[in-house]
Amino acid sequence: MEKRLTFKYDRPTDILYIDKIPPYPEQETEELVDDVIARLNPVTGEIENLEVLFFPPDDVGYGQAQYIVEKFGEPTAAIVSIEDFYLLQAARQERASASFRDLVANIRERGREVDPGELSRLIEEARAEFHSLHSRQPDAD
Repeated sequence: MEKRLTFKYDRPTDILYIDKIPPYPEQETEELVDDVIARLNPVTGEIENLEVLFFPPDDVGYGQAQYIVEKFGEPTAAIVSIEDFYLLQAARQERASASFRDLVANIRERGREVDPGELSRLIEEARAEFHSLHSRQPDAD
């Protein structure tokens, strides 16, 4: 299982620290691109820490900038303002609610097509199967 990343922002120096593990003195450093420093494992060469210099959190916070985080060249996450995050959550909730409403409407529509006697028979069959399954299970006590 991969380790979780920790993100820390140091406002006085305007540096965003992204760490897999705490930094240590033996790590080697390499500038990956302008203003992005990697701290490497001295034995494996694996990137263990990143430092993003001149990181503008206020730009993100005020919705003026968004950042895409990539892994192996594929987008995996985004850094966005909290307002954009809340909008995304609201949109997801609305989509889930709409999907649920559509499902309920579909079930109601299909229920109109079933003969009431047939529906009662299906309900009793489901109850019998439920009780049969639960009566075979040993008590958890």
